[in-house]
Amino acid sequence: MKGLRMIVCSGPWYVLALVSFILMIGSEVILIRKLRDTRDWKSSLIAVVNMLFAFFLFFVLMDCSHSLINTAYPRTYLTIQFTLYELPWLLYAFLEFCCAGFLMICYRWEHRYRNRNLTRNAIREAVDLLPKGIAVCRPDGTVLLSNLRMDELCRDLTGGRLTDAGQFWEQVERTGRKSYNGVVLRVCQEQVWFLSRRQFEADGREYLQYSATEMTERYRITEELRERNKDLQDIQRRMRAVSELSGDMFVAQEQNAARADLHNQLGQVLLMGEHFLAHPESTDANMVYLTTSQMNRFLLGEAEKPEAGAEDELERIITMAGEIGVTAEITGTVPRDSTVRSILAMAIQECAANTVKHAEGNRLTVDIKEDVKNVVIAIENNGKQPLKPIVESGGLLSLRKTVESAGGQMQIQSCPRLRVILRFPTT
Repeated sequence: MKGLRMIVCSGPWYVLALVSFILMIGSEVILIRKLRDTRDWKSSLIAVVNMLFAFFLFFVLMDCSHSLINTAYPRTYLTIQFTLYELPWLLYAFLEFCCAGFLMICYRWEHRYRNRNLTRNAIREAVDLLPKGIAVCRPDGTVLLSNLRMDELCRDLTGGRLTDAGQFWEQVERTGRKSYNGVVLRVCQEQVWFLSRRQFEADGREYLQYSATEMTERYRITEELRERNKDLQDIQRRMRAVSELSGDMFVAQEQNAARADLHNQLGQVLLMGEHFLAHPESTDANMVYLTTSQMNRFLLGEAEKPEAGAEDELERIITMAGEIGVTAEITGTVPRDSTVRSILAMAIQECAANTVKHAEGNRLTVDIKEDVKNVVIAIENNGKQPLKPIVESGGLLSLRKTVESAGGQMQIQSCPRLRVILRFPTT
């Protein structure tokens, strides 16, 4: 079998040299990673021995080639060198195979350790994969740690990597907008970032931590809410103006209602006086006197406010209608609802006045019907038929507004006699 010196500069020798070189480099890498991450001295010792053995094989191969190629420069060789050169080259191939096997075992141990334990590279990879940018620097701006996200943000902002944290933060403050404890920064008109800086102490030394959080979607929502808030403020301002206008309209409505009520009351008193003058024998003179006196005091501002509940309004109106010569006959059940009852009294009062002034009648028929959905009130007089359609004005117009404001409906029929129909929903 050929010795090692017999195959120098041949194909097998080059293969042995290349394999020994690869084994030497691989053993060094495994040893460095083990010494940096693990604390197992047994596996580290095996890695050291394997690296030295790979280096020894590579040294023997290189020295053998040097001794045979450079024959012009004689040199002294030891006996052990010649002995190593005469060994079969397959023995060196076997030794390289054993060295490769130990290298694979060391790599497997190191790979298993990385999968089961937290190493520096694992921490670095985790920090780089964070969606949030993080950088740790000294107070003078020297960068000690910076993940990929922070480097990318720095390149987008300054065009270079993060090397000086102080200059980077000055650029951020000039470009962005201060907000709370940080700066809101828009990058490339697409992304919005929130950058902050805080100081902390570790191992007796002070450091600065820079953080960057993407808030593109949150910023968009905030801008939308700000715009909506402006719209709401505008709506609130307009509602306030409408509220003030509604107050003025309510006061005007109440004033109109008071004027219409005064008109009806005054008309009742005048009709009562006219009826008394025409038919003194059928009219209570004391009632006419009291009613006229009360109206005069009211007009002069001297009338006292009647006590609540002293007299039912519907009964009072029926009595006053009788005083002007109009009898009100009610069929059906009078509604208990105070609003409907008050409107019924107002309708009887207006119809009684119109019966005397226009229809020349003396009786009102009030028909009240109630079902599940509605309360229907029909008021009809026994006077003459109107010569033309009724044009609502004065008391009838005021009555319609009152009915509709209470949620009801009003209908007027003029044939064969004046008939006023009120309809209210059943509560």
